[in-house]
Amino acid sequence: MKIKILTTTLLVIATMIACKLQQPIVKISADEVKVNSVKYRLNRPNNNITKIVNTNNKLTNVKAVAPNLPSDVKIPQYVKYDKNLLLSICADVIPLATLEKLPKGIGDWIFVSFKVSPQGKVMEMEFLLKNTSLITASEIQKIEEKIKNSSFTVSFTYGIERYFEGANYFFVYTQLAYKDIYTKKIAK
Repeated sequence: MKIKILTTTLLVIATMIACKLQQPIVKISADEVKVNSVKYRLNRPNNNITKIVNTNNKLTNVKAVAPNLPSDVKIPQYVKYDKNLLLSICADVIPLATLEKLPKGIGDWIFVSFKVSPQGKVMEMEFLLKNTSLITASEIQKIEEKIKNSSFTVSFTYGIERYFEGANYFFVYTQLAYKDIYTKKIAK
């Protein structure tokens, strides 16, 4: 009898966790959510946005340093990267049924903030989602994992690398519009 009660209790807990991971991440009221072995901190800077940060990120509290970079130079103006690869990764992960339900206006996107080494390798990333998003915690985890395991890199332009000595990392940002992810998905 005790084993049956214990088994039933464990099944209920497992079902609750599975349901939590399948609801939109922006609708989770907790400050953290765990997917497999990855824990994400959920910050809500305002009523419209949720910031999603992998708690394993080591650079969250480390200031970006580039002592030789002129103060008027903004790195995002000097980068190139394969946005199509990022769109394809998102299209592979997010189900068509979800993409069909997502709003596809001008401001409807996944915003990704990359911390990139001076060699162009992605070190860490954070996500911003509007609170209208239907993307789940498990989908965010899969997107992050696929980007980290892909060939995605950032290249720098106009010889900006000459100022990189002593730099630890740079921020690179991108917005991936839901309409573009949807277009990638249906083209496959």
